[in-house]
Amino acid sequence: MDTKEGGYTDAKSSDRKLLIKRLDQAMADKALTAAQLADKLGVTRSAISYFRSGKRQPGRVMLGRMADALSVTVDYLLGESEQPDVSDLLKNRLIMQLVGYFQELSDEDQQRVLDMVKLIWQTANRRSGRVE
Repeated sequence: MDTKEGGYTDAKSSDRKLLIKRLDQAMADKALTAAQLADKLGVTRSAISYFRSGKRQPGRVMLGRMADALSVTVDYLLGESEQPDVSDLLKNRLIMQLVGYFQELSDEDQQRVLDMVKLIWQTANRRSGRVE
């Protein structure tokens, strides 16, 4: 996906439809209106309307902010995970072990870990033929 000015990206139709479905579901689960979500994100209601209509897709930073506001993961919004709730991830023993180690590292070492994980993720995606 190509990030555009204003925090949105171009995406395939099927990706847009799934994002719209997940966004609407997460908003319904939280009983949030478009105006309330817009307020939480510090954007206009029309920006949310564009995202929900599929005319625009939020960029990575906006996706993260939306996921936080809706208490879901970015992967869930994008359809890469069936786990909508971050708390489900916290039940995973390996994730919690990683979090424990990660918290004890300096900011510089945390960034190194993130860079290494991103490199491993990119390599795995290339091997499997998935697009990054």
